[in-house]
Amino acid sequence: TIWLVPTSRPTCEAGLPADTDAFQLIPRLEKVNPKLKIVAMTGYDTAELEKEIRKLGVLHYIRKPFTSNELKTLLMHVQEFFHLIG
Repeated sequence: TIWLVPTSRPTCEAGLPADTDAFQLIPRLEKVNPKLKIVAMTGYDTAELEKEIRKLGVLHYIRKPFTSNELKTLLMHVQEFFHLIG
């Protein structure tokens, strides 16, 4: 799943149709809006996947399932980021 922040808030499942995946979608979204910041989450728990997603420049990454406290912490980090860049 991909979350787009802050101006738009749609989500997109990482398990997209066969002709598109997060590795194709993220660069396309950033091409449309270079200022777009992306929070990615996945149910796949591999260090290699996390490394590849981070290479795409996502703002944050979280693995599912996550607790409400983990989500709260993530959202606080996103809020701090936008506060810092004002």
